[in-house]
Amino acid sequence: MNKYKIYGQVFQAQSPEEAWQQYAAQNSPGLLGGLAQQFNQGATLGGADELQAGAEKLMGRDYSASLERQRREREAFQSKYPWLSAGATAAGAIAPVAMATVGGSIGGPAGAVGAGTTAGGRALQLTLNALYGGGNAIRNVNTVKDAVREGTRYGFTPGAVTGALSAEPENRTQGAVFGAATGTGVGGTFGGGSQALVSGGARLAPYAQKVVQFLGLADTAPVSRMAATTGVMPTAPLSSAELKILQSLEASGVTPEVAAMQLARARETGVPLGLVDVGGQGVQRLARGVRAVGGEGANVIDTALTSRATQQPNRVINFLEKALGQRSSVNTGGVSDSLLMRARGSSNPFYKQLEALPPVNSQEALKIFDLPFVKDIMQRAQRTADSMAPGSMAPLYNNDGLLLRAPTFRDVDFVKQQIDEMLAPVYQQGPRPADAVDIGTRQARDLAKAVRDRLVSAADAAPGGDIYAQARANYAGPAQARDMYQQGLDFPRKDTMLQDVRATIADNTPASNDWYRRGVVDSLRGEIMGMVDITSRPNVLRSFYGSPAAREKLDAAVPAQSRDMLNEQLVMENQAAQTSNFVRGGSPSVDKAADAAEALDVAADMAGAATQGAKATAVAAISKVYNALRSSVNEKTRAEIANQLTNFDNPEAQQAFLQRLIEQRRVGELTAQDVAATARTMSVQQELE
Repeated sequence: MNKYKIYGQVFQAQSPEEAWQQYAAQNSPGLLGGLAQQFNQGATLGGADELQAGAEKLMGRDYSASLERQRREREAFQSKYPWLSAGATAAGAIAPVAMATVGGSIGGPAGAVGAGTTAGGRALQLTLNALYGGGNAIRNVNTVKDAVREGTRYGFTPGAVTGALSAEPENRTQGAVFGAATGTGVGGTFGGGSQALVSGGARLAPYAQKVVQFLGLADTAPVSRMAATTGVMPTAPLSSAELKILQSLEASGVTPEVAAMQLARARETGVPLGLVDVGGQGVQRLARGVRAVGGEGANVIDTALTSRATQQPNRVINFLEKALGQRSSVNTGGVSDSLLMRARGSSNPFYKQLEALPPVNSQEALKIFDLPFVKDIMQRAQRTADSMAPGSMAPLYNNDGLLLRAPTFRDVDFVKQQIDEMLAPVYQQGPRPADAVDIGTRQARDLAKAVRDRLVSAADAAPGGDIYAQARANYAGPAQARDMYQQGLDFPRKDTMLQDVRATIADNTPASNDWYRRGVVDSLRGEIMGMVDITSRPNVLRSFYGSPAAREKLDAAVPAQSRDMLNEQLVMENQAAQTSNFVRGGSPSVDKAADAAEALDVAADMAGAATQGAKATAVAAISKVYNALRSSVNEKTRAEIANQLTNFDNPEAQQAFLQRLIEQRRVGELTAQDVAATARTMSVQQELE
């Protein structure tokens, strides 16, 4: 007796063969381990032992010894469980087919029992063709009997190959014969079973569909017709609503990626756009179709669009405030009065000191008060004072028009105010008169301005003139701001031209322009809030942004650094309003019913109504369309479509939904490539046959 050491175990034997037999008897794998070993051999067509031996060699073990050990273990298991061993090997050989069946079942529509079994059976047959058919398709398979015949024919070759590779080198022929017999039996059983699935599924499908529709589950959890067959499966199948939205996007030529970018930009600008706004006309027609059918989906769309339109005025006002750099106010008269009170309040302390100042006795001042123009101003004021309150004003001239006393600073200021009022219309009209002025009138105004300037200069040069100058300065700042604010309030008027706005901005200080822009903001707020909104098509931009001229004028008033953003925001707001008008426009009619049918892919016979124009036919067509819509696209699906298209207030949810469509679309493209490749392959096979 000799001692032999195999994998750390010592055996007393007369030969190595006897030692291996002892090893196999003691180390025979258990039931599960033996089945796994046989299954792997079948799945790899007899190559599993070589793969494992190669792996063990990488860990420093002997390759030939590993092959011998695995062979002995399999033989021991085969002798103990002959039928289980053969079945496990055969099951491994058809494992890829079984996996394809599982994939087909997963890809089948949830709830559609008959369709799922049919698809699974066909997938089983097609995969069997691809793996074991040698390039030849199964032909003339219409019954279970046909499938058994073809299955036995195609099971012969893989069975023979597996049996030969799994047998001892000296027993390859016997192994091939045994494998061929096993493959023929398994193939026949497998082929018949797959055809039974197909035939049974075809018979079961109509009844299963009726049950599903009765339960209202027709599209509550459906799977996309674009479900992958490549092995790259989505995390969850597309619902009917998601599929319908994706189809509508494709009909518009808009990809989910482009829609996602547009919505991201809208979020940055602060405009609440939704997929219904950026998805193109196909998506808008889908929304219009959902609304036309009524129910929860229509309510969702109406509520979302109405809410967004109601908030549009405040959004647009906020955009204008940021662009112009000024907060708007409701009470424009209050702002103007406040500036006037500020002017008076800051200047009054100085004006009160004028009473105590000495008269203005300069020769220049006396000459000015001796002018007929100035005399007329003062004498009219004297007559008015005497008629209302005799003695309230000390006379400055006698009956002959000669000065009775030297003029005071109060007299100087009264003349100045009167001339200012005469010249005020020129200032209020802006940098250029709105209407033509004749030469005589223009000359008189120029002369009056010259008189005022000479009088003020003479008063400033007299003793106490510094106090009078300070009083005027304190009044002039708020008064000028008030004038600029008033000009801004005139901004929307038609007679305020583009060149007027440009000249105002160019000719004034930054502080004055701030008051001008505040007037512009307040005037535009008034236009927006005064817009009629008791209508199905409100769009506040029409009140100030509805023409190229109006847009150019607004650009001139807005600082350059804010123009692009404001215009982008207003364009998006107009886009939102146009969407609302399209989706909610009109009332239920034959055309609207046709829109709904087309949007929701419902086959309705509208040709009669379109060609005949008969009222009865039109009413029947509308009824048919609406009934078809309600039965084919259930209310839950329509509500989901409405929610996804008009989810204006949740940008994160918008992006998550579009990302899902992007992923599903990629899966669909992979599937389309698979289908095309399969079609080409089958076409070539048929030509070769």
